[in-house]
Amino acid sequence: MTEGERDRDALVDELRRARGALREAIALVEAGWERAPAARADDTQPWAPRAAAEHAIAADLGFTAMIARALDLPAAPRPALACLTPGDALVALAAATAEGERVLAGVGDESLATEVDFAGHVGTLMRFAAGHLREHARQVARLR
Repeated sequence: MTEGERDRDALVDELRRARGALREAIALVEAGWERAPAARADDTQPWAPRAAAEHAIAADLGFTAMIARALDLPAAPRPALACLTPGDALVALAAATAEGERVLAGVGDESLATEVDFAGHVGTLMRFAAGHLREHARQVARLR
């Protein structure tokens, strides 16, 4: 296995773990799906779990589409999200995960250095996307 393949595999695993963390956080929301908490000093615009989940899923789809375009892979249309319940969010996240896996299957070790507008390179975007998902998974987990 080459160094690039290890890097690619590590980035794919990082994205999978981040999506899993968001899935677990959403699954644990029992009440307050649409209730934003009181603002704290470190959170100037607090989001309800629904808003955080919808944003994270939409962004994940957007990052996946950026990778697909950079690699000349077909990108799925981005659906409008309306996650009225945590169950709706889990369905939307499952669809985003399936699309992400489809695109990641086309990412080889040589693809990591392919330029992409948002983050410079595909590998950098993959790492950013995973961090973004983890950030919002923690946010949803804190809000429940």
